[in-house]
Amino acid sequence: MSDSEVRTTLSLSLTVEDKKLLKKYAADRETTVAGVVHEWIERFCGGEDD
Repeated sequence: MSDSEVRTTLSLSLTVEDKKLLKKYAADRETTVAGVVHEWIERFCGGEDD
């Protein structure tokens, strides 16, 4: 498995409402919360590792 495929765990503190909205957003797009976060990173961070 390459470094780009290795997974890690991220602990994130959200409000209950934000969590519901995020899960609904992901479900509406037939993806996961991790997928939404990955798309956000690709879009706003250029997918670069720091």
